[in-house]
Amino acid sequence: MSGLRQVSMFSILIPSNRPLDAALRSLDSALQYVEKRNGLLIVSDNSGDARKQKALLGCSPNLVYTVPDDMSAQGNLLNALERATTDFVMVMGDDDEIYETPDQPPFD
Repeated sequence: MSGLRQVSMFSILIPSNRPLDAALRSLDSALQYVEKRNGLLIVSDNSGDARKQKALLGCSPNLVYTVPDDMSAQGNLLNALERATTDFVMVMGDDDEIYETPDQPPFD
């Protein structure tokens, strides 16, 4: 079965409006998390930051990057939700981070 990608069971949605430098730690921690667990990270970005778009587009098969038509905060969130195709979703801010403690069991 090597070479076949498992179907993702969960998505982390980040409606992002911060520039790359301010959102990088959040985006990086979420991407690492989903890559380890075969999830999806869906970033709906209304920041207008061209550097951020260039950095994120195509950087991982576990990342869906999209720019909303409606640039409001509500439109940004709804855009991310519309792209979710998994059974489970978690919304996360672009100023939040995911940490793991190696000696602790995962908390679901």
